[in-house]
Formats: sequence, structure tokens, C-alpha cells
Amino acid sequence: MTEDGPPVDTDRDRDRAEMHQQADVGRDHSRLYRLLAWLADNALLVGGVIGLVIFAVAAVIGVDIPRNVRIIGLVD
Repeated sequence: MTEDGPPVDTDRDRDRAEMHQQADVGRDHSRLYRLLAWLADNALLVGGVIGLVIFAVAAVIGVDIPRNVRIIGLVD
């Protein structure tokens, strides 16, 4: 930083600013792109929640659990 002016612009500062601009997934991408990027980042979480919901619904409505699932001890 100089005594009488703005901070000195270094290559490192420019590189950091450029990386920040390139990492921004906001304004220049569509909602669909942002949704798909979020789903890709959180695929395991989404899959687990969907699996638990399907299992809970099946248990509530009384669907017969396959024998191989009973054998590995997931359900009684």
C-alpha cells in the first residue's frame, strides 16, 4: 500500500480476483444450471433422503419386504 494512494495492484491480487470471478456460479448461469450443479454436489444426500422416504412409505402401506433384505438384517 502506498502512503498517498490506493493499494498497489500485484499479480497475486489480480490472480485472486480472477479466480473469484471464475468461481462465481451466480449471475451468468441459468437456474437449471445452478440446480444441476447443486444436485451434483449433494447427490448422496438427495439419494439417501429419497431412499429413506421410499422405505418409510413402503413400511407404512405394508409392502412385503424381499427375502434378501430380511436376510441381511435391515428389517425384521
